[in-house]
Amino acid sequence: MKVTTWATSDISTDPDEPHILWMHGYVGCGKSAISQEVCDRSDRQGRPVVSFFFFRNAGDRSKIWRLATTLASQMATVIPETKPFILAAVQANPALTRPDEGGVSLVARMRRLVYMPFKVSVEGGGVKGLGQGPFLIVLDGLDECDDKEQVQELIDDILLFFEENPSLPLRVFITSRVEQHIQSRLDVPGVRLDNLVDHCSDSDISTFLEVLFDNERRRNPVIRAYVRQHGKWPTVSDKEKLVKHIGGSFIFASSLFKYIMGLTTGDGSGSPTTPMDRLPLTLNMNPGLDGLYTQTLARSEHLPHFLHVISTIALLEEPLPTSGIAELLGISTYKVVDVLVNLQAIIQVPGTDDIPVTLCHTSLRDFLTTKSRSHRYFAQPQHHVHLFLRCLECELEHLRRTPGVLIPPSKRSRALAYALKYSMKHLAKAESLFDQSDWDSSIQLCRQTLELLPLTPGPGLDRINEVTRIMAVLPWMMNFGSLPSDLKKEETDWGALYHPTQVPTTTAAATAKREKLLDVGLVHTLRHDSVVACVKFSADGEFLATGCNLSAQIYRTKTGIKTCTLVHETMPAGGENYVRCLSFSPCGKWLATGAEDRIIRIWNIERKSIQRVLEGHQGELYDLSFSLDGKMLLWATCHQDRQGPVGVKMTQRSSIVLAVLDNVLEEMRDIDVDGDDLDLSNDSVRRAGDESEDQMDVEHDNPEKATTINNDLDSGIASIAISPDGRYVAAGSLDNVIRLWDLRPPSSSKKKRQPPVLIERLKGHKDGVYNVSFAKNGRFLVSASLDKDLRVWDVAHLGIVPAPESLSSSSSLARGAGDRDPARGNDWPVTAGKGKQKSCCTMRLVGHWDYAPAVAVSPNGRWVVSGSKDLGAMWWDLSAEDSSSSHGEPLTTSTLGVAAVTKRDREAVCRVKGHANTVLSVDFSPVGNMWATASGDGKARICESSFTFLNVFIY
Repeated sequence: MKVTTWATSDISTDPDEPHILWMHGYVGCGKSAISQEVCDRSDRQGRPVVSFFFFRNAGDRSKIWRLATTLASQMATVIPETKPFILAAVQANPALTRPDEGGVSLVARMRRLVYMPFKVSVEGGGVKGLGQGPFLIVLDGLDECDDKEQVQELIDDILLFFEENPSLPLRVFITSRVEQHIQSRLDVPGVRLDNLVDHCSDSDISTFLEVLFDNERRRNPVIRAYVRQHGKWPTVSDKEKLVKHIGGSFIFASSLFKYIMGLTTGDGSGSPTTPMDRLPLTLNMNPGLDGLYTQTLARSEHLPHFLHVISTIALLEEPLPTSGIAELLGISTYKVVDVLVNLQAIIQVPGTDDIPVTLCHTSLRDFLTTKSRSHRYFAQPQHHVHLFLRCLECELEHLRRTPGVLIPPSKRSRALAYALKYSMKHLAKAESLFDQSDWDSSIQLCRQTLELLPLTPGPGLDRINEVTRIMAVLPWMMNFGSLPSDLKKEETDWGALYHPTQVPTTTAAATAKREKLLDVGLVHTLRHDSVVACVKFSADGEFLATGCNLSAQIYRTKTGIKTCTLVHETMPAGGENYVRCLSFSPCGKWLATGAEDRIIRIWNIERKSIQRVLEGHQGELYDLSFSLDGKMLLWATCHQDRQGPVGVKMTQRSSIVLAVLDNVLEEMRDIDVDGDDLDLSNDSVRRAGDESEDQMDVEHDNPEKATTINNDLDSGIASIAISPDGRYVAAGSLDNVIRLWDLRPPSSSKKKRQPPVLIERLKGHKDGVYNVSFAKNGRFLVSASLDKDLRVWDVAHLGIVPAPESLSSSSSLARGAGDRDPARGNDWPVTAGKGKQKSCCTMRLVGHWDYAPAVAVSPNGRWVVSGSKDLGAMWWDLSAEDSSSSHGEPLTTSTLGVAAVTKRDREAVCRVKGHANTVLSVDFSPVGNMWATASGDGKARICESSFTFLNVFIY
């Protein structure tokens, strides 16, 4: 133990060792426990030690005048040789033992009652107890003393005394929290410092608890009876959780132990009766330090900027130094320090400007962000708006000094680095908190920032895109209650916000167009007992299937009534096996489900039974889908532990069932999806590695194509989509790439079919692509990504044949050369399969402020709906007019620039809110105006939509 080593060191042989050791740390970290152990160990080993443990609001223990007399009394006992000199001093001046009588200072008391009696005894050669080490004085909790000025005088005199007597065998061990009046005196060369924050205390807490529990097990008959029947208590796992929850606080540890054992008084109503019952509840217990926090914060609340500084520290995403806090708030550093110097008991304030300011205990943040506890010190959520604006202003201030230059990360100030990294985080936490002035200020700051950002590829363009996203998100941050009625729709736990451009703003406009382009409404809320992972409509729109834990459920869309629950009898009751993906067959007789147990089940819906099972998958099932014509079933798995190349095997029979396995396509045998029986037996499924006469080895017959496919094995497929004509497959992968395959490539041999060919990789997303969806017209593809963006990809050059219903629905609306196409975004004549021979991104849909795992395209191709972790579903109008746009060209570095990038970004027209967790899945009904969402909050919702020009088909 460092303290013991220091305390027992021989001053005569180690004269450079400081006489004073100051151990500091936050409240509850074990300072007093260490002080007590130092005293006990010194006593056991025969070393003379005296101590004083200060404690605020505890009578004399918080009064410094008692210090000298207490130490003198103890010293007279442990070093009897000092007693005559102490008595002589008191006889000479009786006021030394009386509080403040005769004007005797603390320094005089300590000198005459403690230091001089010990010095004279040592110099007289009569002290026998120093053979085991120097005399030790322990002063614990010096910050708990009420009189700060006398504390400073005490420290100053101790330092002076040791300067005068450098060889005296005396040590002084001081513990306290970091208070300015103490730190300013002890943070000097003649004092050894020890910061308890630098020491991991989890093992000490664990030992502390083990001793307490062991003692209680021996004397508590209830615990002994429980242990005899159930074994060790608490278990190793429970104790580890408890230690982690305590977070290094001995105070909290002691409070929790007392609660577990029932050593604290309660109200007696409904309290758990045994320690075993109370143990699980302790993990939610607050340290109970609210009184200390309130008392400490009161010291600085009169200062300017107090609440801004405290709220900022509480709400920051990562800690900043005092200079960083000052720059972020736009105030001087000394003003931040002025607020914090009196709060070092609960906030760690480093002595330099480059070390972050941190909370002494996480409970302080909980305290500050809970209004019922902190009251006037509450860090208002609206402060996120202020921090967001200050992040924008901080960035703009730097850009004004160096226009067109993006400062490299290594040269950014801490505040600027924070602003660039976390501005969106604060914006997201300010949802529904913006007023009109906040919104106006934000838009103005964003526009000024865009004018000054560099127009270069890489970080410059990335930042332009991020600022553009901020501008797209801002309309959804407005205070919901303050919005006019035509910009919102609100129900009990559901609501919709409309972009201002969707509502007429003038009388003339209202007369000409009285309705919004889009209107949405809630039809049914379908409550589940678990996360709802996916939703899918039947081909006729009459039913909606939901995938949740252990089952798939089917509802009538018009009534919201559940028609059946499909549960496999082998699924463990009470366990977890989520249905991640599902798909109706076009005829509506079958439902295919893929679950976490890596098994695909084909259900006969009418019989509520499993018709076929496809198992043996070595990777997780993430997506599956029937083709629109019902002749194929495609599924995707993500398998990360495969090693070495894997060949592609396929049958020579007609391809009906397809699977994507880590970008390897497998072809299988016919199934009759329209008949009464489903021919999908296990022996009809061919997998990579199977050997059979009706297979051909692609690696052998077409090594070039096989190699190309094999190079993409470890991408991790998350989603798949089949083109309307069943010829092409798009797969979104976790490597940020979308891959397109041609399932029926041209072949010179009529007898020998060519294997599927990987024809394109679509790049542009900055993070994993979680969902892809073809438009039914086949002209474009939409993707949703973890980078928060949706992208529209022009795939018209593939010449995909539109879905039959698409052709019929548009027959009366023959397109002319001037019709608009969402894949292009402008007026251009369509010639399928001609012109460009490469797909490209023509539109970026921005508005989400967290990752987007779900996307769907409306049957008429005009609308896109997405779901996000930001708890909302967004609507985009792909045919929206934008006369200033310069669409029609791919996003390339040659066309970069603020105008080009922002004009390609499409803002959402509507945000639907109400889910309490991530919106994991969305789907449009193929018929009518229904659409649905699924969420981690255990709810699926069926909604309806109406459009001004619903019958117009966009293709």
